[in-house]
Amino acid sequence: SIDNEKFEGAVTEIKSKILDILNYPKEFAKKTNLLYKFTVYTPQEEMKQIILESGDIRLNTLRHVFGIDKYKRIKENLILIQRELRSEKKVFETKLEGIDVLNEKKKMNQANLGLLSDEIKQLKLKIETAAKSLKEKNESLLKYEERIKQLTNSKNKKTLLENNLRNNEHRLKEIEQNIENNTLKIKELQQDLANIKMIDEKALQTKFEANSKLMEDYTGKIEAGKTKQTKHATIKSSSIKIIDQIETLENCPLCRQQVTAQHKQDVVGREEEKIKLIDNNLKTITDFLTKIVQKKEELEQANKQIKEDLSKIEIRRLKQKRVEELESEQINKNKEIEQIIADIKNFQTEIKIVKKSIISESHIETDYNKERKLKDELMEENKNLEISQATVERDILNIQEINLDLENQLQEKADQKKKLDYINETDNWLNKMFTNLIELMEKNVLLKIYNEFNELFREWFDSIIEEETISVRLDESFTPVIIQNGYETSIHNLSGGEKTSVALAYRLALNKVINDFIGTIKTRDFIILDEPTDGFSSEQLDRIRDVLQLINTKQTIIVSHEPKMESYVENVVRIAKQEHVSRVLG
Repeated sequence: SIDNEKFEGAVTEIKSKILDILNYPKEFAKKTNLLYKFTVYTPQEEMKQIILESGDIRLNTLRHVFGIDKYKRIKENLILIQRELRSEKKVFETKLEGIDVLNEKKKMNQANLGLLSDEIKQLKLKIETAAKSLKEKNESLLKYEERIKQLTNSKNKKTLLENNLRNNEHRLKEIEQNIENNTLKIKELQQDLANIKMIDEKALQTKFEANSKLMEDYTGKIEAGKTKQTKHATIKSSSIKIIDQIETLENCPLCRQQVTAQHKQDVVGREEEKIKLIDNNLKTITDFLTKIVQKKEELEQANKQIKEDLSKIEIRRLKQKRVEELESEQINKNKEIEQIIADIKNFQTEIKIVKKSIISESHIETDYNKERKLKDELMEENKNLEISQATVERDILNIQEINLDLENQLQEKADQKKKLDYINETDNWLNKMFTNLIELMEKNVLLKIYNEFNELFREWFDSIIEEETISVRLDESFTPVIIQNGYETSIHNLSGGEKTSVALAYRLALNKVINDFIGTIKTRDFIILDEPTDGFSSEQLDRIRDVLQLINTKQTIIVSHEPKMESYVENVVRIAKQEHVSRVLG
């Protein structure tokens, strides 16, 4: 949670977030990074590792942490650079050989260029003369081509006229055949018209309309008669129903009185009279409908015959119209025949004129081929001259390219001489100045780190141990030197608590120096100590309170199994592990 804003993620995401807050460079996100291990957090049991390592490994580790190993890399790279510079020096010295030979070649090429330039001038004069002759020949050929074009057009026109003549002759025969066919058709139609009897169409139409009107009247009467039949049949059915009901009725459904036999007889008699009267009416209506239906059918048959007669009249009218159309078509075709005959005469006249024109120009193609052959000879001559010119120009271009290459080589050798001088100067400067400067910078930085580291290491150790019989210091390789009762002793001879004290003091001093010398990371006010009191006595645990106050960080996280440590801190988080699962107790 940052400023009350909760962030959730995988382990790698949370670790990346923390490293961003501490402003670690991206490459320090690796687990094995030494700077990460010796600033904020060192895992349990690894706190003693750095003081138990050999002096060379420890010194190389610290050089890497503080970035001092870059001076070693600089010196190693310097050796490689100087080796490369000496190799380049030999290459440039080899390349500078043969410069006099290049100058001599350049003079000879300049002389050859002069001779080739004179030859080019002569070839250009010959090419101009040949080009002039070729131009004149092309103009002559253009005139011939125009005449050949006109001849071709005349031949095409002749072919077209002949085709048109044949088409008109064919069309003339076709029209004459059509006229003959139409004449036969007209005779046939006129014969048909003579066989069709003349009928008064208007009288038939009037009779048809009168019959149709009368049939509509009969249809109305038939529908009215059928309606009366239905009505009388309904009344008769009702009377029969009443008779059937009265014969079986015992009591009146309205008054509940007994129905007498006399009453039944009266009702039956009355209803039978009704039925008799209805039957008479139905017979009258049926007879009437039979007559009306018969008359309507007679009218329908009459109108059917009228329609057939009207159809014959329409057929006669259509045939008469077709006769008129064919006669009009015959007139048009006769006119077309006159026009075609005139066109045929015109085509025959034009064909004679065109044939005469073609005969007059029959020799033109032979004359054109002669001129064409002369032009080809001129073109071949001009081509050979141009090839000769191109050959000489290519020779000139080759010599110019060679000269340009010679000039580039000479310029390159001049540039190589400058580079060789620069390499010599650079090699001398690196040998005399730069190597000494790097060694001096490395010693000064290492000495400054050593002085602060040694002072802090002794102060932290004295705060933790507070025994006059034992003290510590660092040697030149940053190895802890233990002095006990006035004598140096190995760290392996110390008790567990004393080893932990040395490791913790070394750890705290290293943390302080790293934060002082590497100002980009934000770990000055934050440290995590994992089991920093392993093997401490009760008195040493008490002194840890003072040590924690001396650390003076804004946040210190301690991982410990010591109950006594709970009194030294502001917040306690208890964690229990059950079946390989850790959980927070409170």
